[in-house]
Amino acid sequence: MNKYFEGSLYLNFYLEGVAGFLGSILSLAVYKPIKMRWSFIISVTVTFLGLVGLLVFQQGYLSPIWIKYFLVQ
Repeated sequence: MNKYFEGSLYLNFYLEGVAGFLGSILSLAVYKPIKMRWSFIISVTVTFLGLVGLLVFQQGYLSPIWIKYFLVQ
């Protein structure tokens, strides 16, 4: 679905890769101390917040222009 998002295709894939990497690292760190139930609640909450962020950026209510400052030029 990345090719249908606004903006650069390369930037979209780059951000998806970073999100996947961070998600893998954080899931291991979260699951061990708090186990299954709370891990599920936290993951659903983070997913919901990401969905809201995606909708807000896609509808143009906020601009994702600040992301370019974190990219290596």
